[in-house]
Amino acid sequence: MLNSQCMAEVVDVLTPNSFKEATNDIKHSDIYGCIRSMYPTQIIDTLTITKELHKRSLSGVEVTRATIATFTNLVASTAHIQYHAFILVQEGMSEMLNNWINTKLTEAQKANELVTHTDLNHPSIIREKDFAAIRSHAAKVPDIFDRVEALRTFLATYNYKDELEELNDMSENINAKVKAIRKRMFTANILGHIKKMGHTTKQPEAIDTLVNIINEILDGTATPEIINQVHLLNRA
Repeated sequence: MLNSQCMAEVVDVLTPNSFKEATNDIKHSDIYGCIRSMYPTQIIDTLTITKELHKRSLSGVEVTRATIATFTNLVASTAHIQYHAFILVQEGMSEMLNNWINTKLTEAQKANELVTHTDLNHPSIIREKDFAAIRSHAAKVPDIFDRVEALRTFLATYNYKDELEELNDMSENINAKVKAIRKRMFTANILGHIKKMGHTTKQPEAIDTLVNIINEILDGTATPEIINQVHLLNRA
């Protein structure tokens, strides 16, 4: 809302589901959903967003321009929009993983209740214990990407093939979003170095070269010489 051009930086990586429910009556997901539907054909500001929310009546409450403005007052700058989007994606992935683990544990518990047995090695008992252990272990791994790898290792070790496939499918889309954000952040960093060295973004050949370098680094095909050039830029 502070800068409608920022939508170009996040529109393909953030969805309304990326936002948690607000503590007040207006949902952040509803606001972003409106903004996303308005971009890029409509003007985006507090007035137009307020009108769009009224039209949709998504939050089911009275929405005023002053109420919407309270959200913009909490943001000092849009300079770090990619980093903020990166945080939201990670939080969204973390919540998705937690919900998935809890669902699997609940399913195992319900299945176990339907079975009458005293064998502690019964598959239903083992499955419940395994997913209880998964939840406990996952909660101790703060980094979301380390948590995914730990879950993959656990599921593969105990031969939960179906669940491993689900986990891979679930994380694939998020990883693509994270990669896109990292690419933009890296691009912004390199362009910042160009300006600092006295160049301008009006030099298409220089920009194309840097974009190719960024793509090679992100795709893992960059040579040591190229990576060294980036290190030299960082020291400049």
